[in-house]
Amino acid sequence: MDYKDILITKATELFSKKGFHQTSVQELATTTGISKGAFYKYYSSKESLLVEILRQNHLEIVKQASIESLEGAQGEDLLTKQIMNELNQWMKKRDFYNVLFRDFPPQENEQIKEVMNHFRESMMQSHKDVLIQSFGNSVRPYLLDIVTILEGILKEYVFTIIFDQHQVNIPRLAQLISNSIASMVSSINQVEPVLGKGDLSLKDELNLKLETIRRQTSQTRLTLDEEKIHSSLDLIEKEIFSDKPQFIMIEAFIHYLKQEESLLGDIQILERIIESYMREA
Repeated sequence: MDYKDILITKATELFSKKGFHQTSVQELATTTGISKGAFYKYYSSKESLLVEILRQNHLEIVKQASIESLEGAQGEDLLTKQIMNELNQWMKKRDFYNVLFRDFPPQENEQIKEVMNHFRESMMQSHKDVLIQSFGNSVRPYLLDIVTILEGILKEYVFTIIFDQHQVNIPRLAQLISNSIASMVSSINQVEPVLGKGDLSLKDELNLKLETIRRQTSQTRLTLDEEKIHSSLDLIEKEIFSDKPQFIMIEAFIHYLKQEESLLGDIQILERIIESYMREA
């Protein structure tokens, strides 16, 4: 483990215990075993370190909620396991998030707001994937409605876990939420969708996300060559919609694009949409 990773570990502990504003750069450096000057070789500020911790925590939640992490589960059990994995990650890091939301309301910090928005988009895609895998294509017309209800339930329980510090039986809670969603799905065709009929197809979502990333390259300070980024996006698009797409080539281009930190959140969302599209193609 290098000092950059050690700083993340130590900072998470100190921020969770003392609070962000009460923890100094000098204390972070001393606890990590480096000088204060060396700290700035790894992170430009205490705030940039916090954003990186937040980004890594979110990546872990998204990873645990992905279809790939739910191997062995089928049907409704897929949804139950996803919810359980997701809630376990929130429970594990609840002291950190308690400090984060207290010291940095997301709407008051642009960097944190951006990371949170990317996280929300990634989780929505994960929830859509699992709902379709759990209940089949019949839920598609109602997908946005069901996702909105599921995420509303999860949000309230997460806030209860983080702010009220309730000790919750996670497996039982996951089963309760999953059963509630299954009951709703079983009778949802008795009403008309409110949001669902405007739901984009995966192909439309892909095209929209590709276009969003292309647009962002002209509005963002890039470390990679802009022309090469556009070329990679064009080749990804061409390969996805070819008769025999080569996923290994798509992965190679995605890996290259992930090197552009300013686009990382959107590239990760693009990757998840591609995985869903390829599964259903």
